[in-house]
Amino acid sequence: MSESGEMGLAQSRRLGAARLIVGLVQGLALYLLYRAGDQRVWPATEPMLFVALGLVLFFVPLIAVQGAGSMQLRTLLGWCAGAAITLALLGAYDRWRVWLPDSAPPPPGDGIVEANFPSFALFFFASAGLFIAHSLIAAGDGARQWIAPYEGYFDAAWKLGVQLALAFCFVGVFWGVLHLGAALFDLIELEFLSKLIERAWFAIPATTLATAAALHLTDVRARLVAGIRTVALVLLSWLLPLMALLAVGFLASLIFTGLEPLWKTRAATAILLTSAAALVILINAAWQNGAEEHTPPLFLRIGGSAAALALVPLVAIAAYALALRVDQHGWTDDRICAQAAIVVAACYALGYAASALRGAVLRGRWLAGVARVNVAASFVVLGVFIALFSPMADPMRISIASQMGRLHSGAIAPGKFDYDYLRWRGGRFGHDALAQLSAAAGPDAALIRAQAKAALASTTRYRAELLTSEEIAAQVRVYPKDQLLPPSLLNQDWRKDGSYAVPPCLTVSGTKCEAFLAELTGAPPDQYIFIWGGDQGWNSAVLGEDGKGRWSVVGQLSWPHCKPALEALRAGQYAVVAPTPPPFRAVEAGGGRFDVEPVRPTAVCP
Repeated sequence: MSESGEMGLAQSRRLGAARLIVGLVQGLALYLLYRAGDQRVWPATEPMLFVALGLVLFFVPLIAVQGAGSMQLRTLLGWCAGAAITLALLGAYDRWRVWLPDSAPPPPGDGIVEANFPSFALFFFASAGLFIAHSLIAAGDGARQWIAPYEGYFDAAWKLGVQLALAFCFVGVFWGVLHLGAALFDLIELEFLSKLIERAWFAIPATTLATAAALHLTDVRARLVAGIRTVALVLLSWLLPLMALLAVGFLASLIFTGLEPLWKTRAATAILLTSAAALVILINAAWQNGAEEHTPPLFLRIGGSAAALALVPLVAIAAYALALRVDQHGWTDDRICAQAAIVVAACYALGYAASALRGAVLRGRWLAGVARVNVAASFVVLGVFIALFSPMADPMRISIASQMGRLHSGAIAPGKFDYDYLRWRGGRFGHDALAQLSAAAGPDAALIRAQAKAALASTTRYRAELLTSEEIAAQVRVYPKDQLLPPSLLNQDWRKDGSYAVPPCLTVSGTKCEAFLAELTGAPPDQYIFIWGGDQGWNSAVLGEDGKGRWSVVGQLSWPHCKPALEALRAGQYAVVAPTPPPFRAVEAGGGRFDVEPVRPTAVCP
């Protein structure tokens, strides 16, 4: 081996050792944080600090491991410091806005509570934002420029994406091998490995070490990454004409159907934006880095141009659909996030369409402006992420202000206002709004105060309501179809039943159930099997009467709850069979056997 080769090998070994050390330190730090959360000791007693530390310890070491060896040291240190500060601030604010100051923490020993986790939205979009920012910084550092050539951004982003995908697969296989080894030793009654991999002090550092090792191995195998990238781009690019044809066909069909069918789905905005995102990804797969040698065949270029032009009407219709919903029901946090997505999608749509038109009119290089659009849109995305998860454009704060404005303006009647939305989706902003409403004065003040106080006192998102017998009957479909629910069951106040298994259709308006009459004890009175929650994985409750007109939940059907069994129940193709532990017999339907598992009544305070 040449002297330069030996030096390169030694440098690779030193870099690998450094990455493994970072991975090990990260694992130990995360384990200590986990222990603090499990035992409810500092810093877990401070949710804002705990979440901030968790985000920093999870993401920043990954940035250091991936950036080591490819970035200048000062650039990497500055980027790690900036990422740490940003994550800490976003994490602290994420907890501050939802964790009320008067919320008493659970006692020690109950495990890590929800307050010590960042919201899923923050974790997901922080991952996406760091991916974009890391690619931009890595490319700029490699080119020694603030704004690098597009080829640098393309290479940095795809390298990082392939590395993360391979690292995820490697860690999954790593744990699969450990579990397989544990199973082998279990065969001879040696359980040390099974017990070891269940220990957090082993599992967490082992996972971070495996991740660091995977990132290092993929970093020193540049040809492997390039090969996977090439295969992925080729496969994706040949899906572009198909998606373009579907998008253009959809837009042409609207000429005949109109927009009314879209509004009935109540998911038009989400589907349209997802389709636009798919088009953007596929266009980039065909365009790659824009180099002449990567120019796709004519068939793909035609599909790409059509897709670029189709983006504008797709995003415009999505914006119109969202505007209609906001006009009808005001802003919610979901609609604000959708509006942010529309802003980003509009940047891509207008930029790509302009590139397609310019290429067609001037007969220049195909989609020549895509590079500038992608770089500019990346900065727009980062700005939108920062705004959404900071006080600048917090969806929770804006949505609560919008809903309160609708109530005060009379756009919605106090009796139809969703007070529970403020309680369960509004965080401390909703809490403060309910506190304000609980002292309201003026017209309908008594109703507003009562509803606000009830929402503040509620301990579950779906509060039990006293439904009329007509309301319950409208929510329950009874089998056989000529049967009616007994008046005593319909007239009972199910809010006072302490069982956790009470069917929601008996206490919550807008929910649906199916009820099946069955002789499960072999003696009168009969029981009703209530089922809800969908065809697959449905929930069940067996309601029985005590002979004095009082109904209660007496059991549940054993699992698994599969679709064929429910279809057989609906068709009346089931049988009640014995033996089974008394007092109930079993139900056979759709090839499955369901024992009735008794439910003990829950004591309720007067």
